[in-house]
Amino acid sequence: MRKTIYYIVALSLTLAFSSCEGLKEQDLDPFYLELNEIQVKTTSSQGAPTHKIRDAWVLTQDRELGPFELPVTIPVLSDAETTEFMIFPGIRDNGQSGVPIIYPFIKPHEFTITANSGEVYNEPLVFEYFDNVIFEFVEDFGGSHVFTNDTDIYSESELTVVPDEINPENDVARMYVNQDNPVCEVITASNFSPVNFSGSVYLEIDYKSEVPLVIGIQKNIFGNLQNEYIIILKQTDDYNKLYLDMSSYLADPDIGQFSLILNVDMAGLDIEEGEVFVDNVKLIHF
Repeated sequence: MRKTIYYIVALSLTLAFSSCEGLKEQDLDPFYLELNEIQVKTTSSQGAPTHKIRDAWVLTQDRELGPFELPVTIPVLSDAETTEFMIFPGIRDNGQSGVPIIYPFIKPHEFTITANSGEVYNEPLVFEYFDNVIFEFVEDFGGSHVFTNDTDIYSESELTVVPDEINPENDVARMYVNQDNPVCEVITASNFSPVNFSGSVYLEIDYKSEVPLVIGIQKNIFGNLQNEYIIILKQTDDYNKLYLDMSSYLADPDIGQFSLILNVDMAGLDIEEGEVFVDNVKLIHF
């Protein structure tokens, strides 16, 4: 029931913020809420606590303050003795900067402030996943991994597990291509059944790339395997995180099972070789 309330609030925030005109002037002096520290706490079964939460969707007990890109200091007008806050984590859906949404799998951060006008209150944001989120698949490449089905025709392009350059104690997947072996495509050995999924389905993935990385699914429809490529991720010098909404791609009731595809292709690039690093791949749903 509590999660349902969060969803209703999240939906109302999304609708209200899209048309809100801001706070009306009042005969009150504001206090200030400072938000600049963000943490996502995970359990051992939920994988690493990496995130790309970019926005705070802020609600008090009597008004929606609005979505704010983090970090931010927000003036708050309230005539109440205490102010209750509920802050929803905001992401950019499918990596699109113009599509900010509340991420549906993470609980809002809630707290109360007894404030004095003019003062600044810093609140570290600590988020956790809802208890009933199902982590269908978590791959951290810390041991054996499931991206073992090599489906390209090139013998020397491959996915290997290597130490992370930034943190050598952490292992990541490396996908390597060159002019003689320009494509590397791997598919999970594990299959997943969307009939067991309820509501939204997202793929979280951390990546750093010299070559575009393509994410897709291989669908098993009545015994016929069909590849569908969903998104092309551009090159990035530093690790980036993507939240990919896969709900519509898995809504077809004819899909019996599916596997995840990672594809790297040098076509059209004027380079001799390239590599892509991947980590913290999570398939989650309710």
